[in-house]
Amino acid sequence: MLLLLGLVGPIVARPARAELVGRATLGYQGVDTTELSTRAFTQLYDLTVARQITSTIRCRLGMHVQDDLGIARFDGGSHDRETRMLRPEGELLYAVQLGDRPVQVQVDYARTSADTMTSGAPDLERTADRVSGRVITSPLADLTVSAEALRRGDTSRGQGLDATESTVRGALMYSPGHLTFGPSTQYTAYRDAIAGFRRHTLSAQAPIGYELAGAGWLTVQAQNSLIWTQLAEETSAPEGVRAFTRLPLASVGYAVDDTPLDSADRPISSDPGLSDDNLDTPTAITLGPTGAPFATFAADLGRFAEIDQLALHVRSATGELLLSGGNVTLSLYASSDGVLWQPIDAGTLTFDVARGRYLVDFPPTISRFFKLVAFGATNLDSFVTELEAYTHTALTAVTSRRTQTWLDQASLAMQARLGDRLTLVAYGLGNLVRQSVPGRAAFSSFDVTHNASATYLVGWGVSAEGRYDLRRVYQSGGNREDFDGVSGRLRYQPLPAITTAAGASHAAQDQSGSSSTIDAASAQAMLRILPELDLALDGGGSRQRFEAPIRQIVNRRYLSAMTRAQLTRALAAQASVGLQRSEATGAMPEGQTAAVGRDDRYFLELSYRPSQQLSLAGRFGWATGDQMSGLLQRYRADWFPFPGGAFLFGVSYDRDVQPYARQQMQRLSVFPRWAINRHAWLDASYTLSEVESRDLTTRTVLFLVTLTLNT
Repeated sequence: MLLLLGLVGPIVARPARAELVGRATLGYQGVDTTELSTRAFTQLYDLTVARQITSTIRCRLGMHVQDDLGIARFDGGSHDRETRMLRPEGELLYAVQLGDRPVQVQVDYARTSADTMTSGAPDLERTADRVSGRVITSPLADLTVSAEALRRGDTSRGQGLDATESTVRGALMYSPGHLTFGPSTQYTAYRDAIAGFRRHTLSAQAPIGYELAGAGWLTVQAQNSLIWTQLAEETSAPEGVRAFTRLPLASVGYAVDDTPLDSADRPISSDPGLSDDNLDTPTAITLGPTGAPFATFAADLGRFAEIDQLALHVRSATGELLLSGGNVTLSLYASSDGVLWQPIDAGTLTFDVARGRYLVDFPPTISRFFKLVAFGATNLDSFVTELEAYTHTALTAVTSRRTQTWLDQASLAMQARLGDRLTLVAYGLGNLVRQSVPGRAAFSSFDVTHNASATYLVGWGVSAEGRYDLRRVYQSGGNREDFDGVSGRLRYQPLPAITTAAGASHAAQDQSGSSSTIDAASAQAMLRILPELDLALDGGGSRQRFEAPIRQIVNRRYLSAMTRAQLTRALAAQASVGLQRSEATGAMPEGQTAAVGRDDRYFLELSYRPSQQLSLAGRFGWATGDQMSGLLQRYRADWFPFPGGAFLFGVSYDRDVQPYARQQMQRLSVFPRWAINRHAWLDASYTLSEVESRDLTTRTVLFLVTLTLNT
């Protein structure tokens, strides 16, 4: 079919030159714990060729080969282990303009095969296939139509996996004027031959939106989406199965936040690449040797729902499955507002080698926001591709069931500017869910979130803001949450270099009969003392008082101060102090936890760049908490000894602690690089790391040399 379509476009007389990218990596890695010691030699080879065959057809072919040969020593013996991985992949893209209508057809295929031999005997064999096709066209200027088919297959001998998933979806997007209408439908068939489980999913959604912008004083955004889903599940296993259901996510975000209980100081930024259903295309976020501690991945369900598992998918830089999860720990948190978080200590972490994902299982929890905070690093480069949320239910032996779910989600956002002084903002989000299973009571859920604010410019640098927040959650089974809060804030800017603000709030909350009031106050100041000297102060506290018969009080206080100074043209300094205190009296309500204790951080950071060829940076500080205290250190040097930057010698050292989770990490890295010419680079890296997590200490040594060729 693609060959016939290619005849529509003209043939290029001289085909474009092929784009060739090759990479070869040789490395050594060693991992030591109190119970296990491993040594391995690693080889990785990647080759990608892309070519514009005609003006309408582009082809890309790739091959990845990896071999790990090592030995593991443990109490009572040792064994040799070798793992080989092979991944061919290809992509064919056809794009043509038929009159005024653009048409694009894309076909992708990838197959990953990995075999593991332990002491000469086959131990593990796994394969992962992915083939997809997509057609997109725009028959009208404001109409886009798309169709897609996808098939995934995963088999793993030794891990009890033989699953296939086939999906067909169609969608259109119609955007006349201020309206948008994007109905779509999808059918998915999933089969797990070993577990004896089958599922057929049929869904349809009809989102419609309205946006009014550029009217001067008024901006309006309104959306409503009606989603219908039907699940037909059956099992032939005598012992039954634990059936999973993946929940759609409204958004997924990322941040680096060393204060995971409060996101106000480091807001989470949305990253569409973490929720695009593309498990094999990595984002720029790495958990590898160069990754940052406290990498945070937050999921917004868009509604209050119950989940019991989060899955974080990772791949290599070129999209291959990883052979291990490395020395990474993931801490779990939940939140009602996405700002203040409560830890969930009961989570267990495993790495699913067959599917290349970290699985965090925990007791069923109802909330809207969930997040994972990473600490530690993998041995080789690994990049995050997706975050997923799941819930599980038991399907009894040799049975079938059919589930229908209706979800109606509506939102409205308005902003009005009345004159030069008054601005009104209102936002509302509502979700109505109804789920029915024959022979069982129907499940229903309703939640709504509203907030409204008014900002008034008084004059003389003074502005005032008032805000009202409302949240209601009602679900079958008696779970409910009521929240009403009011807050006020004054901002005073007497001079462009001075900004101060103060605010206070009062809220009443009821969570399934557990009533409490929350009072909070805060103040901030930002001063530019000199053109090269800044000072920022932020402090506040809150008190949550639970009503009888619990009569518990939770007090939280925080204070942070940061100053930045440009001492010379080449030397800059930054100092920071952050103090957090949480205290509780009495017992927490059943099913709730409070993160009590302290988390204090102090550091001084200097950066020095005397020339284009040398850059130095260092951070020295201290972190302390009730469970653990330790040094905070971060040093880095980048030196280009020759003009033009053909050779780089880099070295870094990091040491960090997470007092609440009782974890600390230190890492030394040396990373020279030589740009041989514009088509070739030679990279080397040596990393020595140590992670202490509760009762386990893991030491890792990694040495890699990589040659990259690019035509």
